[in-house]
Amino acid sequence: MTSVPSGPGSSGPVSPRFTSHADVATDKPARYAKQLASHLGRHAQIREEEDGATRIVLGNGGSCLLTSGDGVLTLLAEAPTKVALGQVEDVTGRHLERFGTRAELAVQWRRAPGSEDSGGARARAAGQAVLGRARSAAATRLGRLRQGH
Repeated sequence: MTSVPSGPGSSGPVSPRFTSHADVATDKPARYAKQLASHLGRHAQIREEEDGATRIVLGNGGSCLLTSGDGVLTLLAEAPTKVALGQVEDVTGRHLERFGTRAELAVQWRRAPGSEDSGGARARAAGQAVLGRARSAAATRLGRLRQGH
């Protein structure tokens, strides 16, 4: 767990941030970073960092920094709670693995000290993700029924 100032340029109260990272071996790290950011950009804010990295900012207060290296795509996830961190890990990791199915990409998150999962945070995050997808699918079906499709 790390601590960051609570406001831009603030030296005031410090809010805790939970972090984890994953190093994903691939011969096309920049391509996968761009594809992931482009796909998630429909539901998240995408920011290009000064050092060339890309930050995906999710609505739960969490984010994932994507950095392309020589044969590796590094993901650095951070969030204000362990549950939110689990959501960032789930969303970014699941999509990246899906995009890299043929290349057999595997995302193995390693949490920083103090950010470890107590057993339930990842399960709750995964459950919330499944529930969100189910709600979205139900809304789509309902919309089609209303249109007579």
